[in-house]
Amino acid sequence: MQHHSQLEKILQQAIDALNSSMNRPAKGAPSSLAYLIWDYLFHIEYHLAQIIPDYKKLVSSTYQE
Repeated sequence: MQHHSQLEKILQQAIDALNSSMNRPAKGAPSSLAYLIWDYLFHIEYHLAQIIPDYKKLVSSTYQE
């Protein structure tokens, strides 16, 4: 089943891309609304950089309260 292996490869690439573009707090660590907003903006910028060739990121790659 060649189609199955192609789909599996595409899904794995999507998962890898998602994991590389998300910053998750440590398991059990407290989180805040500010962190959630920062993570959302960080993720949106990841996609903007994919579709806009010269996009310059504005959000820091590390969260600071």
